[in-house]
Amino acid sequence: MIGSSSKAKAELVRYDFTGTVTNAFDNNFADPNVLLYDTVVAVDDNITGYFFLNTSATPYATIDGDVAGSGAGYAQAVPQGFRFQINGSTLTNEGAYNAGIANDYVPVLGALPFESLAISDGEQDTWVSQQGTQINVDGNLEDGYMSLQFNDNDATAFSSTDLPSTIDLADFEIASGTVRGTRPTGTGGAPFSYSLDFTVETLSVTAIPEPGSLAVLSGLGVIVSTRRRRR
Repeated sequence: MIGSSSKAKAELVRYDFTGTVTNAFDNNFADPNVLLYDTVVAVDDNITGYFFLNTSATPYATIDGDVAGSGAGYAQAVPQGFRFQINGSTLTNEGAYNAGIANDYVPVLGALPFESLAISDGEQDTWVSQQGTQINVDGNLEDGYMSLQFNDNDATAFSSTDLPSTIDLADFEIASGTVRGTRPTGTGGAPFSYSLDFTVETLSVTAIPEPGSLAVLSGLGVIVSTRRRRR
């Protein structure tokens, strides 16, 4: 089980991940390549990135499961604190991004409890509101969505809806990510749609003692690497 954070002292924690693309799609049939914001992406391509969690944040929204459990959403106001990198292209948050956590959550009668942590930015696509509707792609604002999802089907990963002080990838059966976006055609027709999905294979954590110390991200704290458990 992952421990909860103390709200008495602000702490910024950085998580770096590596992953592998499992699905890539675009409906721009005029181009035979699968593109994501003009970047060619294919299944089995590597993706890397990171996200920061301010574990002292207070929730801006809460939700109760229809049967049991609860969830909470936390705004993360860290400039470029959520980033994906793939094939030379960089996607980052635009403004604040969201961290949503579910604890012992049972959405409907007959469902088993689960626990999850979702990091996301862009267009609303999950049960907790997102921050804004755009993401930053190579310095340009785009209508889109980027997220990481960590799901524990045993409902043992968290002890509350507080943001965890650390995340162990081995506590989750599913660790994955998604990017989606659209662009106008310029001819008034339906917009081009872009999407990719990937698995998260490794996750390392670095505690940053002072939230203002973003200029010295490397070499601080203790780094622990974990791999996703497989079932």
